[in-house]
Amino acid sequence: MRKLVIAALASTVLAGPGFAADVLQPTKVPVYAPVTPCTPQNCSGWYANFGLLNQNANIISSGLSGATNDFGVMLGGGYQLWQGPVLAGIRLNGGYEFSSQGASEPGSKFLGTALVQLGYNFFPSSASAPTTPGQSPLQGFVPANLLAASTPYINAGGCLRHGIVQGCAGAGVQTVVASSWSAAFDYINMPSQKGQPDSQVFMLSALKHF
Repeated sequence: MRKLVIAALASTVLAGPGFAADVLQPTKVPVYAPVTPCTPQNCSGWYANFGLLNQNANIISSGLSGATNDFGVMLGGGYQLWQGPVLAGIRLNGGYEFSSQGASEPGSKFLGTALVQLGYNFFPSSASAPTTPGQSPLQGFVPANLLAASTPYINAGGCLRHGIVQGCAGAGVQTVVASSWSAAFDYINMPSQKGQPDSQVFMLSALKHF
């Protein structure tokens, strides 16, 4: 019995340093990849957007006399791949039109769009410099040339207007204005459908990238 007790004590003493080393070994802190801000020619990922819109009934063929001046707001978001000169993505928006200046088109004033975007920048450049506090209160970028941070694109998909779902298409341009922020200007044509006139929608949006 005494031999068993001595053997047990010896094994505990011998195992003690190794056990202590395991306990006292510092825990490794996981290393996370740094978040890449939205920069010119590198702005991929999810985003949310807020936009102001102006809907004009067929000003292309009728001129300013065909304008109805339906102003509204839109909220939405989407996902895009913007690497180098190539931009591709999808954006979903929902909004409401506030009629003014005699606009009297019937139906719901809710407006929705689901658009696929595909664009290419013919003047790409990765060179940029951070803005100074005197230039902007936000952390922004000064592109190498005026068009380096902007990519034009075409868009196409489905639109909901005055309670009618229809196909629509147009074009736009997106510009990086600050770290994790960009701005977009879109033109969308909604053709005549079920008694509704052909109309044009112009939208200016601010995009917050995540």
